Amino acid sequence: MLLTKHLFRTMTTAIPSKVVTIDIVSDTICPWCFVGKRRLETAIAQAIKAHPGTKFETVWHPYELDPTLPKESVDKHANYVKKFGEERMKQMLPYMENIGRLLIASSPQSTGKAENISFNFGGRVGNTTDSHRLVWWATKQGKQDEMVEELFRHYFEQERDVADVETLAEIARKVGLDRNATLAFLQSDEGRAEVKAEIYRNMGKSISGVPHFMIDKRYTLSGAQPPETFVELFDEILA
Repeated sequence: MLLTKHLFRTMTTAIPSKVVTIDIVSDTICPWCFVGKRRLETAIAQAIKAHPGTKFETVWHPYELDPTLPKESVDKHANYVKKFGEERMKQMLPYMENIGRLLIASSPQSTGKAENISFNFGGRVGNTTDSHRLVWWATKQGKQDEMVEELFRHYFEQERDVADVETLAEIARKVGLDRNATLAFLQSDEGRAEVKAEIYRNMGKSISGVPHFMIDKRYTLSGAQPPETFVELFDEILA
């Protein structure tokens, strides 16, 4: 009888779930980081379907593609022209808009959100330190991924200025954080030293472009890789 009970307990003990960690170095005004987020979400959904019980933990880390951007924002289109030149701009913007349309057509809505990027390149752009501080603030309240998503959506789709603290406080309200408390945080220096230190560390790791992914603390991928690349790596990790 005791042996039977022991066998029953052994057979019904749940197999521990595998947790795959994904550290993502990103900038809040990087279009490829937004594309990379969508592609990663698609890959995670496919991996969970193929490997039931697997959990994925994503952690976003700050990076500044252009540390010279002023705190007071400037016209986004003019800044792109200054950085890339008029001719390259004429090629780049339609290409990015088409990437967004391709994602709409090809990505399953398996994550509960419409996988849809409607890129707009108007509006203003400024230094991204405060937007990264907002992600840092949201992380402490369990809202990191939601905050990253809304920053991308507001900047790229709604042409909102994510260097403006009033805009950032409103974005925080939309993810469930207290607007006034967030505004008080942004108007202080809390988290500034920590965020700047992490930006410098990431730049010191020879990360020359974002998004940059560290998966399971062992594998690195750079750029907005197609979902299949992530899935292949997940399969190897979970084999």
